[in-house]
This record gives sequence, C-alpha cells and structure tokens, in this order.
Amino acid sequence: MTNQPYIKQLKTDTVTALNALNKENQAFVRNLMLSMYGGNIFKDETALGLKLNEIINDFAQAEQDGLSAEDFFGHQPKKASQEILAAIPNKKVSDVIKDNLLLSFLTVFFVAFLSSISTRTINGVDHAYFSILSTILTPTLIALLIYLVFKVISFTAFAKDFLKIIVLACLIFATLYFIVFLFGHPIHWLSFEVPMFWIDCQLIATLLYLTSVIIITILTIRKSRKSSSL
Repeated sequence: MTNQPYIKQLKTDTVTALNALNKENQAFVRNLMLSMYGGNIFKDETALGLKLNEIINDFAQAEQDGLSAEDFFGHQPKKASQEILAAIPNKKVSDVIKDNLLLSFLTVFFVAFLSSISTRTINGVDHAYFSILSTILTPTLIALLIYLVFKVISFTAFAKDFLKIIVLACLIFATLYFIVFLFGHPIHWLSFEVPMFWIDCQLIATLLYLTSVIIITILTIRKSRKSSSL
C-alpha cells in the first residue's frame, strides 16, 4: 500500500531542492517534469517521486559544479524525460482500482446518469427518455478527452509560455464546451421512455454526488493525517 506521508515528505524535499536552483534551471526542470506529466498516470507514485528527487538533487550538485541544464540532461529533453519515465515501474492494476474505486465509480455513475436523462417534446407534450448510448459513451469520451489534455500538456512542455497559455485556454474551453454539448444533446437512439420525475432526480443526483465527494475528501485527509502521526 502506498505510504502517503512518505510521498508527501518526498514531494516537499523535491520542491525544496528545485527551488534552490537558479531561475533558468528551475524553468528547464519544471518543463522536464511537465513533459513527463502526460505519461505518469499509471506510474508507481513512490518510485516516480524517488526518481525525481534523485534527479533534481543530482542536478543541484551539477549546477554547483557549473553545469547547465542542457549539459546535464542533453539537448533532447523530451526524449530524456520519456527515457526516465520508461524506467519507472507501472502501478499494479489492482492498486489503481483500489486507490480510485469509490470516487471513480461515483463519478462515472453520476456522469452517465446526468447525461442520459433528457426530454423530448412530442405533439406539445414533454416526455423523458433514458439513453443507453449516452450512458456508455459520455463518460468514455470525457475520460478520453482528459487523457488527451494530459498528452497535450506534455507535448507543449518546452514551448513558449504564451503558447502554453493559449493551448491550455483552448483545451479548457474545448473540454467544457464538449461536456456541455454531450449533456445538452443526449443520443436518443437506443433510448426508452421513463417517468418525468426522473428529470428532477438529476438535481438530487448532483447534490448527492457533491456531498459524496466532500465526504470522501474529508475521510481521505483524516486518514492521511492519522497515518502521518503514527
């Protein structure tokens, strides 16, 4: 099981070492870490933290010896970051599921339900429908879009700052627009009629989801604090 207090301390030590570098080298290392960001979703968090801590501390020593970031990491930083990432072991599938099971299940269920209930006006009368395709496709497409966002952030790591801002702004807009579009245009093929009160259940589902997320977050924080005090 992942030792959260240890990872937290490791991250603190890494940030401290990073902040001790000069500004130019800090920017280079941050871009290096960003370029790894798109591929570390399924990487072992402890192993990744240890490797980053080792790399940054080694580079801090190299900086004192007068070496630049390019001297240390080479002139192909993206390739170097991918080679570093490739050496990090992946999490076990069981650990990924265990760490994210409850929140992932709630989120998928909530998104599927919220996107699948819609009204259709037939002869001036509103009818509520549940779309089977929207239930399956909406969470899948949103997850794919989020994955692509990580990949684009990784791809633009060493780009100019203004380009990063433009790309990030476009991604945020596209993501929000896409989600609103999916929720506003359910797929009515393979759908069946349900009682109208299901429309009101969407508000109830939203409140229950937000409450569940808050409770899970509080329990996670308390568990982390309890573990760190042992």
